Parts: sequence; C-alpha cells; structure tokens
Amino acid sequence: PGLNVLIDGNLAAGDPQRSYPASRPAAVSVPPGRHVLRIRWGPFEETPPAAAISRVTVIPDATDPDIGALVDAPELAWLNAGLTLAAETARTRDGADALRIDTPKTTVGSAGLATTVRGPGVFRAWLAGSLTLLTEGHPATQVFLSEPYSLREAGVGHGDRVIRFLGQYETGFLDAAEWSPLPSLSPAQALEAVTPPAGSPLAAVFAEDAVYAGWTGGDRSCVMIAPGGADAAWLRTPEPCRVSFSARALTANSPVAVSLELETGTVALTAGQWRTISFSTDELLWADGWRSLTARGGAVLIDDLTVTPYDGPFYLPWLESAGLTGAAATPAADSDGDGLGNLLEHAFGLDPNKTDVAGSPRGGASFGLPEISTTAEEVTGLRHVTVRFLGRHDANLSPGAVTYIVESAVEHALGEDLTNWTSAQGTLTAIPSSSSLPGWADFVWRSAAPVTSGSRQYFRVRTIAR
Repeated sequence: PGLNVLIDGNLAAGDPQRSYPASRPAAVSVPPGRHVLRIRWGPFEETPPAAAISRVTVIPDATDPDIGALVDAPELAWLNAGLTLAAETARTRDGADALRIDTPKTTVGSAGLATTVRGPGVFRAWLAGSLTLLTEGHPATQVFLSEPYSLREAGVGHGDRVIRFLGQYETGFLDAAEWSPLPSLSPAQALEAVTPPAGSPLAAVFAEDAVYAGWTGGDRSCVMIAPGGADAAWLRTPEPCRVSFSARALTANSPVAVSLELETGTVALTAGQWRTISFSTDELLWADGWRSLTARGGAVLIDDLTVTPYDGPFYLPWLESAGLTGAAATPAADSDGDGLGNLLEHAFGLDPNKTDVAGSPRGGASFGLPEISTTAEEVTGLRHVTVRFLGRHDANLSPGAVTYIVESAVEHALGEDLTNWTSAQGTLTAIPSSSSLPGWADFVWRSAAPVTSGSRQYFRVRTIAR
C-alpha cells in the first residue's frame, strides 16, 4: 500500500491516483516507445509503511480492438490498463457495434480505460452493465447492471483532463462516447451569458484573471462550473449587496450529491429544476471583494445572476447573530462590561460578548478603537492630526453599513465639559484591507489645518449604523 506509478515523471493515465490497497495488482497503460516507469510512495504518505513489489510484467496491447471505432469516437486516443476488451454485437444501443468491457477480478478498482480531452466541455457516454465514469479522479457518474443503455454526462473544466472508465465486478458496455467542447468565456462574456431578469440593476463582474465555460441547452445560455476548486467561478460585489442567481446540477447521474459551495456554506442541487439562491442576512452580505462559487460532486450551471445594493438594516442582523435581545440589544448596552456599547463593538469589529480593553486602541492594524496621533509634513514640518481605524467599508464610504464621522471640540478653559462637538475639517480616506478581511478598510483621517500651540483639541469618531 501507499505506492503510485509514474511514466516519465507523470502519474500514469491508468493509475487511480491514490494509494494501492494491500495485495492487489496494479495495471497501467504505456504509450509506444521507450519510457521510464517509476514506483514511488504516494504524496500523502508522511511515514511510508513497509511495502512489497513483485511480478512486474509488460503485456503488449496488440490484442485490443479498435476502441475509437467501436465507441464512435475515433478522434480520441484511448489507453487500456488491465481490462479485457472486445467488440460487442448482441447488446448494443443502435444495432451497430459496441465495446464490451470485462475486468479481471484481480484488478477490480485499479484497471481502467482512459482518454484525454482538453476542456472546457461536456463528456457524454452511453453505458450499460457495470461501469464508473471519472473525470480527473472524481466520480462523475456510474451504472450498475443498467438496462437498457443510459446516457451519462460529465462536466469538464479547463485544460487537459483525463476521462477514465473503471471496470466493476460485472461486465460493462460502452456503445458511444462524445466529447462536446464548450466555448471559453471572458469575464464580460460570462456576465452576458447569465443574463439577469429584465430591469435588474446588475452590478457584479466576473474575475478579470479567470476564464469561464459557456453552456447552452434547452432555451437558455448560462455558465458551467466544473467540479473542483480550480474551476470555481469568481464574482466581485462592489458594495454591500444582495446576491441572487439560479443554479442546478448538470446531470442527475452523479454517484455523489451535487452542491454549490459558497464561502458561507453549501447548497444541495438537483438536475431536475433550477433553484434560486439568494442572501439577505448580515452574515451572508458580500462586501467589496471577490467571492467564489465552487461545484462539488458534479458540474453546476448558474444563470439569472442579480446583484443589487443592500438597503436593509445591517446592525439588527448583527445583534441577532451575536445572540443579543431585549435590553442587551440597545446601542449603548454593554453586556461584556468593557466600556464599549453594542454600536461601537459593531462599528469597529469587536465581539460584544467578549471583554475588550477600551484603553488600548489598535488603529488600522487590527480591529480596535481609533488611534489618534500627529504626523509631520515632509516639506514644511508642520504637524497634522491623524485619526486611523479599521472600519466597515463599501464602495462609496457613505452611506454604508456604518457611517464614520470624525468630530472635534476645543477646550477653552480647564475643566469645561466637552459638549460642543462639530464635524472636524479634514479628509477621510479608506484603503481597502487585505483579502483576508473583505468588507473592511483602513480608514485614515487627516486634519486640514496643522496643529497650533496655545490650544488644546479633542477628537472623536461618531458612528451611525444601519
């Protein structure tokens, strides 16, 4: 166990790309010519166990029938690894020839028939008997003793991908195989392919450095997402918003459940109907940044994408997610006793159920209270007041989930109450934070006038939340 087979440094096409179980033969196909075969420990074996290798045999494939002709796909190159193949004339779909596939009982799970295609596209096959169809090692569809032939489909992502048929204990039949390339779409074309409902103010774009697959079937065009993280669709939401789109599985024949994985969870899908996926709670709001949609278990189709600015309350869903109700949910309530009310905890990314040190501002480096300091101009040397903090961010700064207003007051005499606060004269800018903190920005406010001697100034940040 724990071994892989490589041909000229690459995993063999017939290799299941996993550790072989104990005492089981392994069979791989070797193309014509001289090649170097290596047997190595699998990439996931941190501590290789003891293993034995015996009876290495080279068997010419000259007895195999013309696979391409029998499955109506002569344009594809086929490799057989350990299967017994023969022309079938009795059990066919259309009365012509088919390919009969028998698996020796000693090679069940390791033998297979493979071909390589260049995606994106959809691979279709008419199968009967007992076979499993895999794309890049992921089970795409399977049949067990099916009567009669059934059409199975598998979505394939971009680049060169290996399609494999695994033999089972019973005989399998492959009557026809078809590779249908799909057009690669630019971000603009992908957005056009998921045409939103009439009148929808679509405000999202697809990632600029990604390529997407266009799919057309029935009466609609849309975007196909192949299974696996490498083929995820990437959307950008320019401000806090509501996102809605339709999704369904490409095929109903997947041996595992098909779902669409978002950063907020997964949604189960079927091929029978389109399902509307939308978000309307604070936890699922998408702020400025890229968000991924990843297909799991099988290819997924998405259509009817709608992205609209979110005009509902942000603060109330945040209270609900924190478990605060009644008197503990008022803006000034301080359940954790750290001197910070709920509204400030919300505005500066703090936990209302965990004590924070109110006297320890951390500025824009991390979540915390605003940091107030002075900075000198490089040319004149005059010093200006700077207020810095990490705050909730949207595309236009205001109005957003939180509006931040820097205010100032002047103390004319010692001991006077600071009650006359006015909006401070200065410039507030926002620098989007790293991708690890989507929806937040490093806010920096700089006073318009330099600091002068003979007076004392105070500054604060007032927050207004929706």
